[in-house]
Amino acid sequence: MDHDLISKEKEKVQKDLLKLPGVHSVAIGYKVKAGKETKELAIVVFTEKKKAANLLKPEEVIKESYGGVPTDVIEMPTFVPEADGAKYNPIPGGVQIAVSSSLGTLGTFVKSKKSGDNINDVYVLSNRHVLGASGTKIYHPTSGTGNEIATTARSDYYPKADAGMAKMNVPTLAECGFIKDIGRIGGIHIVTIDDIGKCVKKRGRTTLLTRGVIKYIEMRVSSGSQIYDDQILIDSLNSQERFNDPGDSGSAILMDKEINGKSNLIISLHWGGSEVGNIKRSVSSPIQAVLESLQAEIILSSFCLDITSMTLPINAMYTLKASGGVVSSWTSSDSSVAIVDNGKVMTNASGTTVITAKTTNGQSTTCKITVSNLRLGDVNNDGCIDLNDVLKVQKHVAKTITLTGKELYAADVNGDGVVDSKDVQAIQEYIAKFFKHFTYTPCSIISGTISSFSVTIDAKIVKTPVFSGTEYGFYWGKTNRSLTSKVAVGTKMPTSFPCSYSTTLTGLSAQTTYYYRTYIKTTQGEVLGEIKDFKTPEK
Repeated sequence: MDHDLISKEKEKVQKDLLKLPGVHSVAIGYKVKAGKETKELAIVVFTEKKKAANLLKPEEVIKESYGGVPTDVIEMPTFVPEADGAKYNPIPGGVQIAVSSSLGTLGTFVKSKKSGDNINDVYVLSNRHVLGASGTKIYHPTSGTGNEIATTARSDYYPKADAGMAKMNVPTLAECGFIKDIGRIGGIHIVTIDDIGKCVKKRGRTTLLTRGVIKYIEMRVSSGSQIYDDQILIDSLNSQERFNDPGDSGSAILMDKEINGKSNLIISLHWGGSEVGNIKRSVSSPIQAVLESLQAEIILSSFCLDITSMTLPINAMYTLKASGGVVSSWTSSDSSVAIVDNGKVMTNASGTTVITAKTTNGQSTTCKITVSNLRLGDVNNDGCIDLNDVLKVQKHVAKTITLTGKELYAADVNGDGVVDSKDVQAIQEYIAKFFKHFTYTPCSIISGTISSFSVTIDAKIVKTPVFSGTEYGFYWGKTNRSLTSKVAVGTKMPTSFPCSYSTTLTGLSAQTTYYYRTYIKTTQGEVLGEIKDFKTPEK
């Protein structure tokens, strides 16, 4: 039977069915006969207690079919929100959070798509009945001094979702895109009738990692004073394994198998449970309804560095920044080329090394560092840094001589594009052994102006590349983890520096955040600027 026909017929009758004594939910699923599930789709009516027809008033009897669609009546207690550890740093999805003495589960992390919100803010995603009203303080794992992690930003009992989001006080504490015992989130999946009978999984603070099966969809549920539409009912796989218990509210429910090559796709947010015999059932809000209601988007990329590859001179110190998790260790594949300490990369010799950052649960991310043969501070290129180099830089600053080429680059020890008294002082302090590497910032970018549906982005090359440049331009895209689009502005490097260049991106969507960074391709590799972002206006 056609799904659309069944769905339309359910919509027609569910309001009246929910008025019947004891009826609390109406859904679509396969009809059960003699205790066995058939392949016949039906309008499924859930009641707290089945009664014989002779004990009901004529108007209370549920018909065998409506509009040609058969019905099935299931006895099951009404759903009630569940709200009943260990402390994690960083904090993944699937673990305990608290509001005062009430406990629930942190589903995952999201970012806001609401106009005016900061795109870099990170939010906890859970149920409204877990997070409470706007302004509520959220704790992990329990309430108490030093455990406050977030503040509820917005939440409500929406027509299709028990959903809320709380802004993290310290975004780097969030292990975004990762659920404990499950792994990295692959995206979301919108459940259809074809998914009935498929296995799912979730990780909650009470029952931990459990698996179940999609039993009913498009379920209208009456719970207390709230009515939810298009909910999803999950059954335990068997009577020995409970899918959910109090305290699991807020858990993200995911498909157990791959779909189109993607694994760990979130389908819904668990909010309530009911028990029939030894079978524990979960009712959950579809993830698309949750995200639309909150104007939010799941953060998929959990852990990364701000730069994936770059070129540095010898004697430079550049600090890599990690997001989406707390780094537990930093390593360099070739310590003779560069070492790393708490994200600070310190170059020692020309060559290539890969810097790896890892979290406590094994997530890792890398940055390829190419070290040129240019040595910062060795202005006269005699193999040592001494007062002769200081004297040469002082004369350049006083304009009695003009440094060019590699001498100019070696003199600009802080990488700001200008050789001045700051560079003189830094070289003197290096000679006095105040430090072993020069703090170096290799690129500067200036963002441009925004107009409706098109954006002009600008970049500034502050000094001549050490190696011959073969191309320069921009990478851009809708996610800062994957800038796949490229605009090549030029293939012939300018002759004077500093210099600026720009391009205009067209055909952009309204109210959408875009990310971009500049690049220069040289004979020794690619130099990348830091990632910038902008948001297009409303239509």
